[in-house]
Amino acid sequence: MEKARQVLSKIANLGWYESGFLLGIFFAPWGPVPRYLGWLLSIGTWAFSRTERKRTEGSLPPHFRWALAAFILWAFFVTGLSGANLHDFVKGASNPVETAFAMWLAASVLRRPGATRRCAFVLWAATVLTGSWTIARYAAAALAIVPEYLPGPFSNINTLGGYAFPLCAFWFAMTVSAPKTRERAEALSGLVFSLSMLFLSFSTLPWLATLTAFAASSILLRTEGESLRPALRGVAIAMAVIALLLAFPGKPIARAALLRETAQMTAVDDTAVFTNHRLDFVRGTILLIRQKPITGWGWGRFESIFPGAQRELGLPPENPGSPYNLYLGLLCESGAIGLAVFFGIVLSIFSAAWKSRRGNRKGLAIAILSVILAYGGYSLGGSVFDARRDTGCITWFFLGSVWILRDPQEPDAPGNLKCRTAGPEKVRFFNRHLFRIGRGCVVASHPHFVQPFFKLFSTTGFFLTLENNACATFPIRYNGPIREGRFKTPTK
Repeated sequence: MEKARQVLSKIANLGWYESGFLLGIFFAPWGPVPRYLGWLLSIGTWAFSRTERKRTEGSLPPHFRWALAAFILWAFFVTGLSGANLHDFVKGASNPVETAFAMWLAASVLRRPGATRRCAFVLWAATVLTGSWTIARYAAAALAIVPEYLPGPFSNINTLGGYAFPLCAFWFAMTVSAPKTRERAEALSGLVFSLSMLFLSFSTLPWLATLTAFAASSILLRTEGESLRPALRGVAIAMAVIALLLAFPGKPIARAALLRETAQMTAVDDTAVFTNHRLDFVRGTILLIRQKPITGWGWGRFESIFPGAQRELGLPPENPGSPYNLYLGLLCESGAIGLAVFFGIVLSIFSAAWKSRRGNRKGLAIAILSVILAYGGYSLGGSVFDARRDTGCITWFFLGSVWILRDPQEPDAPGNLKCRTAGPEKVRFFNRHLFRIGRGCVVASHPHFVQPFFKLFSTTGFFLTLENNACATFPIRYNGPIREGRFKTPTK
């Protein structure tokens, strides 16, 4: 009971709103129920707490809020227009709602002091746990302890690959850009486990997407003068782990899977084998798009309407449930307008990340850029919207976090310097915006006042707001980092 009280006390200090977000990140690979419980915790806290509602204001820029609103309203309109029953309407139209909510939740939580560090740690813990479980299940299957290999907590190897490749892109960039030794070590181990999961997915498309993300990150990081040695060290360790998995005794699961993928990729002349029989899905989807090019058939309606296209074209009776292509899927279910709005959302995120690729959080910005570029190709054979049950929210969290890049980095986050005094010092208040601590640096309360005196303020990493226009000198004693917030003028 005492430990339970301690855990609840820590969560209460952290905040129930942020705790729900972190629960969603940690339990995303293990199914939707724990994640939905975490989201429910965040929604409940936001609904019943005026303070939380106040803190979330301005999390997203106005133009992006309007784009998300248009995406959701259009989804409701086309799905209602399709004549779907209540169950199908809720199931289909809730997909873009979850997308928008996940991006807003990430943006509203991660802007809080220290939240980015806590989120990175939880994501690292989830990566290590999921990777360890995947490796353990592979070993158990190879040793015939269990009858077949199941990819970690997932039921499908493609889902494992879709979960692993955005993590690979994130940890690759973080391994290079993390400023502290502990954070670099976490990022490196996260990269190793992510690459191990990626390999054990035995899926070519996520492999190619990861190579694209690594190439994009490498170019951007080198352009910004970063050394790639830490990331290459992590890749080398991961390759050693993969070699051990290939040489693992027992059933040759990995070798057989590699031979299968190689045979598929080299069968260029046989389109059915090369595309894994998905070309028929494309033909049927294009027929449906031609019938309703503007509005589409409604979200979540593909599985019920595709048999009609199969009969008309004489296709095999297999119903895929999805066209396995994000672009065709959006055109089919949401029409050209829905696809255009989604492209606008992604371009807005890409533009914001591109503008921030040289800031203090360049690692996060470059990771977002590389994930978007990698998804450009990955979406030709898969869709993040199809992964809403488990891993899709991780991608939306990544993309939503782009909007914290426009805020000044919190003082206790990686990349900022902390100003400390060793003993009694003098604080000189020039006006409500400028003051001096002892013989140290001059501090500005807002970035606007930093610009004219860049050389003076280049070593400061924090901003304060003073409560008056005092211009006096008096002794204080302070031996800790100056935090973001309001600094009350001490008395003599």
